[in-house]
Formats: sequence, structure tokens, C-alpha cells
Amino acid sequence: MELDLSLEESRIFTAWKARYFDREKQRSKNSLDIFGERGCGKTAAAQAYVRAHKNKARYFSFADLEGAAALTAFAAAFELENNNPASWDEVGQLFRKKYKDQALHILLDDLEKFPQRKDFYSACYLHIAKGRIVISELWRCNREDWDPDDPTLASLYIGCRTLADYCKL
Repeated sequence: MELDLSLEESRIFTAWKARYFDREKQRSKNSLDIFGERGCGKTAAAQAYVRAHKNKARYFSFADLEGAAALTAFAAAFELENNNPASWDEVGQLFRKKYKDQALHILLDDLEKFPQRKDFYSACYLHIAKGRIVISELWRCNREDWDPDDPTLASLYIGCRTLADYCKL
């Protein structure tokens, strides 16, 4: 038995749609962060969302990856032309070449622990998070630390399950 994730899927889709069609100049329309406490179901919700939107959404986890293995895994996951890229900049260029005209929502997990996070960020926001591609990062964060009123960010908070959720299960 599994918990019903349809509400979270719907919230992610609604947030993506709002981000995708956002025309405010002071915000990047290509970024949507998903916050939640450890174990609240962010990853399960993201994976369910991707299954429900197969042609428009992709999930990638940086868990236990670093260096060349991370480059190769990312290239393989997104079926890039070169399966052994030398740098994140090359990955970004290959990604842009393949997906530049597509509407795509990419959900990235475990990026906060990734050792080459800065290199990935520069390539991601230089090449990948452009045009019709929206990047979502899944972040572990307590509700008290989450700032939903920051006007420059688009974010979504996924809270812990309620007793009613477990009773239904």
C-alpha cells in the first residue's frame, strides 16, 4: 500500500504552470524550489509527478554521485549525445542542443550534498534553465526556515503527512 500523492502531484503541476507562464521581470521563470522536512515525501511526490507527466518532466538524483560518475549519470539519464562529457559546461551545452525547444520540468534531488554543486549551478543556469525548461530543486528544510514570501523565488512547501493520511492507508 502507498500513500496517495495526487494532492502533491497537483500542487507541483500548479506551481510549475505558474512558474512557466510567469511574466514578472524580477523573477526567473525557470526556477521552482520544492521544500520540505526530511521524510515528508518530497522525493516520492516528485517521482509520482514525473510518472504522471512522462513527456514533460524528468527526475534526477545526485545522491552518492560525484566527479566523472555524476557527469556520466546525468548524460545517460537525459540521453545526451556524449555519454562521457568532460565538464558540467559540456553537459549543459549538450543538454541545450537536445532540449532547447522543448517544454520540460526537471526535478533535481540531493543537490545540496553534491560536491561539485557550484560547477553544476553555473552550467545549469547558463545553459539548461532557459526558454521553456523549468528546474526544480528538492530541499530539506524545516517549515520555520522556509521563506514563502521571498518575491524573487518561486517555491512550494510539502509538509509532513497527517494522521488522516495514515488512517486512509
